[in-house]
Amino acid sequence: MKTKNQFKDSKVLRAVRKVEPISQLYHQRNRLILNNRKGVLEDFMMWVLRLIILIAVVSGIVTIVNYVFDENIDTHNLDYKILVDRTISCMSYYDYDTYREYTGILDPALMNEDKIKECIVSKSDLQGIGMIIKTPKGEFYFNKQFYEDYEPISWSKTYTKMEEKRYVLFKEADKLVPGTVEITAVIRVI
Repeated sequence: MKTKNQFKDSKVLRAVRKVEPISQLYHQRNRLILNNRKGVLEDFMMWVLRLIILIAVVSGIVTIVNYVFDENIDTHNLDYKILVDRTISCMSYYDYDTYREYTGILDPALMNEDKIKECIVSKSDLQGIGMIIKTPKGEFYFNKQFYEDYEPISWSKTYTKMEEKRYVLFKEADKLVPGTVEITAVIRVI
């Protein structure tokens, strides 16, 4: 059995007496590992494993975020709204004294197919749109043949029929008459 004096010289007692900071112990461990070939390989493999885990976690987070925020946005209603706004804007009353267009006031003189064709910009838009515009003065068509051909099959996925009713004022001579405009359009969905 060892006595107390024999423990004074032992390595265990010296290690217990000398308390080193953790960072110093970590650096000592790394020096020992890097001086040994097996230690270098072991340290390299740990970094590779950490890198693989990091890549897996980041790609998992990206996948989850993409799954949560991934939506198909249906814009054919937006196309229709823009078409109706363009059509109403084409038929709007323009005051030459103030150089201002009143979009809520329609001019009956501008309600014809040629005027609407001027407002719809591209020729590809003309191929997939047919409209009927009903006013108190009567109704007129835009791209009448397309509307009559595809209105019966507007329930399909290829063509859709949309209707909108707007309350407007009609400019007649010097007075404004309230009324409604109903725009029904058949649009080819792309």
